[in-house]
Amino acid sequence: MKTTTYKQFLQHSDQHFSEIKQRNSYSFRCGLGCHECCLPDLTVLTLEASSIVQYLLERPELIETLSILEKEDPHKGTRCTFLTKEGTCGIYAVRPFICRSHGAPIAIAQEDYYHADVCQLNFTEKPIETLGPEDFFILDEWNEELLSHTPSEERIPLRLSNLLKGTSDL
Repeated sequence: MKTTTYKQFLQHSDQHFSEIKQRNSYSFRCGLGCHECCLPDLTVLTLEASSIVQYLLERPELIETLSILEKEDPHKGTRCTFLTKEGTCGIYAVRPFICRSHGAPIAIAQEDYYHADVCQLNFTEKPIETLGPEDFFILDEWNEELLSHTPSEERIPLRLSNLLKGTSDL
């Protein structure tokens, strides 16, 4: 899976998600307006935060819109602060890896097995235990690849106000 840049890593994760969804289209409820997985208090690596900040600094009007969104908090703290009141992502083009893998089956290595999980809205008629490894995000592998692109494992809360701390271009 080794990719050469963070941007390629994200493209690869989007492609993997699309392939999983295509093979299992009948099992996905994910779509525009669904935000079951857009939970508050997610954190991102500094690399991901920098990518989001760079994107936002190139779009000052978006910063203003997202600042208002964060203050208004239309979901009353139950969803990500980047989620609009219509249920769309305000930073969709640069959303972090955790958001790109949500909805698809994931597997996390335990001592002698993999713990499998998926959004409660998906795979309600086909148990994820019947899927092959190609239909999962094996998170240990994906996270290892993601970490290979960043010198720091420091994590930052995924909130506009946290991401923009210390930027002088505002």
